[in-house]
Amino acid sequence: MTIEDEMTARGRIITEYAELRKRLASLQNEARLIGEKLYSLGRPLQEGILVKPGNDLAWLDREKIQSLVNDLWETNQKVNNLRLKIKELGLDI
Repeated sequence: MTIEDEMTARGRIITEYAELRKRLASLQNEARLIGEKLYSLGRPLQEGILVKPGNDLAWLDREKIQSLVNDLWETNQKVNNLRLKIKELGLDI
């Protein structure tokens, strides 16, 4: 592998790492918003306060939440793996 090839490969790894970090931040934000909604629904129930009927619970989609949790896990694993690769290459992130 030439030095140019090696530099290109390093650049790809760093670019992929940056893109995955952005994706992870986006997923974390989405999870935070769902968590806030769950809290606002669950807190009154936990205190024995009745929740007004007719609240729109369309956002409470089990499959969507499960997919988000899976995405968060997988993306976090990829970020951690790339972080290790970058450190092995002797680069600072």
